[in-house]
Amino acid sequence: FFQGMERMKFIAAINLLARTLFVLAIFLFIRKESDYIYAPLITSAGAMIAGFVSILMVFTRFNIKFVMPSAADMAQQVKEGWNVFISMISISLITTSNTFILGLFAPLEAVGFYSAGEKIILIANKAFNPILVAVFPHIAKTAAAARDIAILKLRKLFVLVMTFSFAAFALIFIFSGAITAVILGAKFGPTAGILRILSPLAFIVPVAYIFANLGLLPFKLDRYFARIYIFGGALNIALLITLLYYFKMGATGAAVSVLITQVVITSLMYAALRKHGIKIVNMDIPSLLAVFNRKAITDN
Repeated sequence: FFQGMERMKFIAAINLLARTLFVLAIFLFIRKESDYIYAPLITSAGAMIAGFVSILMVFTRFNIKFVMPSAADMAQQVKEGWNVFISMISISLITTSNTFILGLFAPLEAVGFYSAGEKIILIANKAFNPILVAVFPHIAKTAAAARDIAILKLRKLFVLVMTFSFAAFALIFIFSGAITAVILGAKFGPTAGILRILSPLAFIVPVAYIFANLGLLPFKLDRYFARIYIFGGALNIALLITLLYYFKMGATGAAVSVLITQVVITSLMYAALRKHGIKIVNMDIPSLLAVFNRKAITDN
């Protein structure tokens, strides 16, 4: 709701409150090893507090009231959201199936090494989430009103995200050993190699988000969004089983599988956008300069 209303400051304030309470509760109530059982309870309590405060603000500050939708309205929403719903399931297959399937073919140590490297990449990708999530309503509204201006804004965003995400990829690739040692410790030495294979995802995933969530969805190309992610989910599982069962590649195979899958998904998204004349990537020098030219955006 807050994202759709472009009131992201509310999300920031509520999350800050919930997570501050969570950290304080960890220090107050978890004093010894046996207290670990309280950690999930504290996590759930933080989420519930954030949800309660959010709903309270929706009712009091925006004067929103519950209205029972009709069966026809609900059916229409299911129909319109079906492609995105199926896509989310496919994304889950890509992001969560690797650890599970790896556990069927490899020792638990390999699962731990892979999972640790995957989490470091996830942290790197999360750094871009606040920006990308915040601009979605604005891009969607602009795309509906002025297609060319929306494309120009996406080009500017793409160049900025590409610059910083490529820097993140380079740092992780070069210093994977040091990062692993500092964050995970000496026992996770093999994770350094896994992290090096996964490091391009620090660049590819933010770019894929721009193509998919800020490109395909605002321009009403959600059918491609669904088809590409369904294909990606199937491809990932097929690659994973092949590399683990036939080539016995273990954690390395899982890392290679998810990397290939993300490259294919991102390439297909790019092709779908180009097919419909949405050229977010325009790498010639004059176009790059125009991206930062406010007058060019205004004139268009």
